[in-house]
Amino acid sequence: MFSHMMNTFSTLPIPADTLSSGISDFLKENHNWCSDPDFSSRFPFKETGLPQEFFLQKNIEVEGESYLTGPRYFGGDIKRPFIELIASSSPLTESAIREIFRVWQPLGATSLQILRPAGIEEAGNIDQLFYARSIPKQVTETTSSKSKILEKCDPSHLDWCMSTINAAYQATHKQQPQLSELIFPAEEEDIRAAIADGHAFIIHYDSKPAGFISCDYRRRSFLTGHWITEEVVLPEYRGKQLAAAAQSELIRLLGSESESTLLGTINNVNIPSIRTAERAGRRAILEYVFLEEADIIRR
Repeated sequence: MFSHMMNTFSTLPIPADTLSSGISDFLKENHNWCSDPDFSSRFPFKETGLPQEFFLQKNIEVEGESYLTGPRYFGGDIKRPFIELIASSSPLTESAIREIFRVWQPLGATSLQILRPAGIEEAGNIDQLFYARSIPKQVTETTSSKSKILEKCDPSHLDWCMSTINAAYQATHKQQPQLSELIFPAEEEDIRAAIADGHAFIIHYDSKPAGFISCDYRRRSFLTGHWITEEVVLPEYRGKQLAAAAQSELIRLLGSESESTLLGTINNVNIPSIRTAERAGRRAILEYVFLEEADIIRR
């Protein structure tokens, strides 16, 4: 699985050693969840009547290849189960998908989620897109080069940040109702952590607080870098490309710390956020896709 994943994702804008260690840790973690009762206890075995051990991840062998899979629920809704193909030792085949659906049949899932490089014109419904831009190492900023767009938050800003985030999401959900069940504001605990880490910023327009952006450095899936955890602009300041300017400035500030990558996921229907990412020089590198059995198996 390691070799197949390295070959599949070798062109991502992630340093090779960071990608290698990320894939290694990711596979170790997910293989452990094939036998960890704490993992299976998170799933609705009581509500579904299925044994708790059924919800352990499963490594399925088909024609000499391995397919690591796990149960998932869209939005945590037990009426919307799906299977995730977490990793494999080779590309997905008809025989493999038949066996995956057979093994997980009690789950009642009709779709399989896979992660693949973005822009592949193949079957499937795109759900989430991963956008990224490399962060080159830069000279440490000096007092004279402080950002006029971003102001680093301190704990005293927490209440303002949370009220700004909530106001921005309320406006977005009102203007774009299709996003109301797809995007949600960050939790206060996450914003508090970002402030403590020095990775939370107020976005300014003409010296007035107009929005908020935060990130954290971590591994998500197998990708390690600075992940955008929240970005909002108040309604009265929208249309000024502030969000894209803030992302570009964030990249400059993070570059004073170390070489890295700015990453984030965007729902496929969230067109404003996609445009913002592209204006900031980020590009789609990966996509989560839902496949139906019929997308792979020829009738």
